[in-house]
Amino acid sequence: MKKTLTGLFFWMTCTMPSMGQGQFNCPAESPVRRDDSALYQIVAGPHQIRLVDEGALAMQLRLDMIERAQCFILLEYIIYYTDEAGRMVAQALIAKKRKSPHVRIRLLLDSPPPVWVMLDDYHVSELIKNGIEVRYYNPGWNLRNVTHRNHRKLFMTEQEAITGGRNIGNHYFDLSDAFNFDDRELWIKGPGLGALAEVFEMYWQSNRVKIPRWPLPPNPHTLSREPLIPDSTDETGLFWPPTDAGMTDKSRFLALQAVYAEKKKYAHHFITPDERDRYLRSRILEIATLQNALQPVFVVDTLSFISDHPDFHHPNANVTGLAAYPFMRTARDSVWLENGYFIPQKAEKRMIREWMKQGVKVRLLTNSRASTNEFAPNTLTQWRAKELGRDGMGVWLYYGKIPTNQLPDSTFSQHAVWTTHAKTILVDNRDVWIGTMNFDPRSVRRLNAEMAIIVHNNPIFAQHVSKHLYERLTQSQPMNMSGPDARERLRSAKQWFKVLFLHFGVAVAESQF
Repeated sequence: MKKTLTGLFFWMTCTMPSMGQGQFNCPAESPVRRDDSALYQIVAGPHQIRLVDEGALAMQLRLDMIERAQCFILLEYIIYYTDEAGRMVAQALIAKKRKSPHVRIRLLLDSPPPVWVMLDDYHVSELIKNGIEVRYYNPGWNLRNVTHRNHRKLFMTEQEAITGGRNIGNHYFDLSDAFNFDDRELWIKGPGLGALAEVFEMYWQSNRVKIPRWPLPPNPHTLSREPLIPDSTDETGLFWPPTDAGMTDKSRFLALQAVYAEKKKYAHHFITPDERDRYLRSRILEIATLQNALQPVFVVDTLSFISDHPDFHHPNANVTGLAAYPFMRTARDSVWLENGYFIPQKAEKRMIREWMKQGVKVRLLTNSRASTNEFAPNTLTQWRAKELGRDGMGVWLYYGKIPTNQLPDSTFSQHAVWTTHAKTILVDNRDVWIGTMNFDPRSVRRLNAEMAIIVHNNPIFAQHVSKHLYERLTQSQPMNMSGPDARERLRSAKQWFKVLFLHFGVAVAESQF
């Protein structure tokens, strides 16, 4: 751990790789720091910060940051969907690159096995063709490493940054008519940007990061079991042997060629604005203008910037999880937790009970069964919360719904599910932790790479965060400690199997730490 007292000027001139030249006075190239001190930096201010809870405002801030950038734009996410939110960000990045070719744009994507409808090599190739650099974190199916994911979330330029719970997708920006996240982020401006950029560069240069593969069209010569010769009369331009094997190979080639063409077409459409995109951008600007007035900018002094090491096998890979509980241990009066995933292990439950014995009020806001579609982790969350609740911890279950007049699209369903996705710790109404870490073994034990920012000793900002937390409490209910909550019971053997499987995984994790 290291206390960093360097100012923004020193960082702008010394610590970032070259991302622009000439009249923009962009940072000069400097080698990446290889020691662990970059992962926990305490940076003196002044800093400007603001809370970003509302989805439309969060999207508009990103679009405005892209427009204001003069040297570089850095993005780092575990999830980047190909929906309307993903389209808006990608199209804005490409427009910026075309308008300002000197601005360097880097996108670092976690690359798990294909489970979500996310950016694939076809979408990424369109971004690369338009001058955007893209790299993948830990791609592939290696069974030893596949569970290690990059859960960090960062959107930054040389002037400002946003980090917190949001990925890039409709669910994170109030754009889904079925399921949305009530999230929380921190916007930052000041000398601490150097700490964020420095760790991003560590990840970007890490040996866990790979350059994407360029998708190539199917090669008929490798698909055919017999040699092919040119034939201008055939639709493929080749003569295929008139045998069963030859016709089978040709059909396979044509099918793969059609799939390739369709994926290329869809990827190109992804970066091409249409009427739907323009409508949503105008609505987001309209709603964000109203929300913007509700989120003042605070001037604060010291911030701590915490991140896990990019190499999950590094001896000091886990930094964020190890920092969270000492941070909470500083409490003398109260600890407020808002997190949708609360699965503390034995040692952590013991610590929480010790705090409560010392008179510290520990309170948790998490999701009800009605507000999440992740019933397996939510069931474990409720079991653990109820266990500690019976020992004195206050527990509230979120049943939130947002007013439809705040939705970017007025045609959206009034029955969408809203769930808390914030990862917030509030200590003594004085210190605030906002980050990407869930309270489960994946995050705390460094299966996921995480990051966090601590706002130190600022009761005014802490009170602002508390106000937002209590607003969500008005859409919550205290947990029933004597019996199951409404809609808490699992409804099928399949659900029970998934819960027990997850419970077994948590038990294995507990036995290893």
